Amino acid sequence: MTLQKLADQMNDKKTQCNCELNEDSYVMSIASHELNNLLAGIQGYNQIATQKAKKPDVDISKYLQKIQALCERMGKTIKSVSSYAKNNTNAKAKKIEAQELINRSLDVFAKELKDLDVEVRVQVGAKAKGETKTDAHSTPLLINEDAQIAFSAFIKNTLEAIKENKPTNPFIQFEIDKENTHGNQIKITYKDNAGGIAPDTLKRVFEPFFTTKDNLSNHGLGLSVARKVFSALEGSLSVESDAGAVITCLIPAD
Repeated sequence: MTLQKLADQMNDKKTQCNCELNEDSYVMSIASHELNNLLAGIQGYNQIATQKAKKPDVDISKYLQKIQALCERMGKTIKSVSSYAKNNTNAKAKKIEAQELINRSLDVFAKELKDLDVEVRVQVGAKAKGETKTDAHSTPLLINEDAQIAFSAFIKNTLEAIKENKPTNPFIQFEIDKENTHGNQIKITYKDNAGGIAPDTLKRVFEPFFTTKDNLSNHGLGLSVARKVFSALEGSLSVESDAGAVITCLIPAD
């Protein structure tokens, strides 16, 4: 082996390690955001419970239950991020209802969504197709809870685009298609109107560190991380562009 080939191999390995480290940092930033929100919720319920407890014959058990639920979510978030950092996303991890998982991701960015006046839409089944029939008797579709990392990455990307492009009446939309199953997979479509993606850019959206943004907070890792998550879960991810991004996810269902 020549010295040049050895140097090239060392540079390739260094690039790979840097990529993995920065992907982990990106996921950690999302997790940190969620953990801070959960901690604020725990502090809030604790303050309420403390005030209520000063009054005689007041039941504070419901506030303690909410605190317990938030603590459990913190534990799950830490576990999920730990698995991702170890490149060990667990395909057999707990499955939860798809809409609940999406709502958790939305909760992480609730303040930013409100501050930017972003309309949030979550449509399920027939509603996602614009039909009027209901699917109230359908069996809930369960997906791996590690997919929350990817959903949060979608929302984070959209918020950054909204801040830059300032679209009129910004929105984000999740469509959970219960009537378009593919074997043991379900289809979830994510849309926004944050400005769309240029054709040349669209070809490179899955490249780590590729970004058209100048600001230091944009790492060009959102969709790269999301695809890595879905790949580990034996799912798939594709991206198109209209007035905004259109991301189609096929995710293994329980």
